[in-house]
Amino acid sequence: MKVTFWDFYSIFDKEYSNVIKKAAEETGLSVNEISVLLFLANNPSADTAADIMRVRKAAKSHISLAVSQLTEKGCLTQQPGSGRKIHLKLTPSAEPLIAIGRKKQKQFLDRIFQDFSPSEKEVFLSCFAHIISNLQEEEDQHGDR
Repeated sequence: MKVTFWDFYSIFDKEYSNVIKKAAEETGLSVNEISVLLFLANNPSADTAADIMRVRKAAKSHISLAVSQLTEKGCLTQQPGSGRKIHLKLTPSAEPLIAIGRKKQKQFLDRIFQDFSPSEKEVFLSCFAHIISNLQEEEDQHGDR
């Protein structure tokens, strides 16, 4: 059976969504809340709601609600930046929740690369980085259409 890119994308997206759902259940957070915490923890230079929406392609209403709830729960603080920018900062109380989410992410990656030799994994990651570079170059040249 020939596997297409779309087959890969579909199953990857479905399985990763299940991983995030399990992390949400284990932490008592919503899927959007754990997604926001993991995004901020894994992307320290992207610390605004706009960054999350741009990268994750998530609805503004979902991100705004998650940020509000995480702020109320003491997992985030909001610090004014230049103009109307608000920077989101993780608090120490978010750390155990992030640890659970990262553990689930690591288990997912371990499952993906199960039975790969170190050199096969290296080749895959190199090819993947090359694909991302090509796509980023296209986006830089033509903007986000």
